[in-house]
Amino acid sequence: MPLPIDLPIPELIAVAIGEWRPVQIEYTDTRNGITQRTISVSSFDGVTIRAFCHLREQPRCFVLERVSSACLL
Repeated sequence: MPLPIDLPIPELIAVAIGEWRPVQIEYTDTRNGITQRTISVSSFDGVTIRAFCHLREQPRCFVLERVSSACLL
């Protein structure tokens, strides 16, 4: 069950990296499709989130501006 942590998304991603916790995100792809993803973040440069996507079962890159919500799992 997601934990309620009221942080801006960039700070939440930093916590996820530091605590090795997965994150559930709502993401809008380049075709404007919205998906819910569970990701395990490996790095974040302030713009791009590099993570293992549990839905696709492979590493993916996510653009921060396309993440509409996020919560720690």
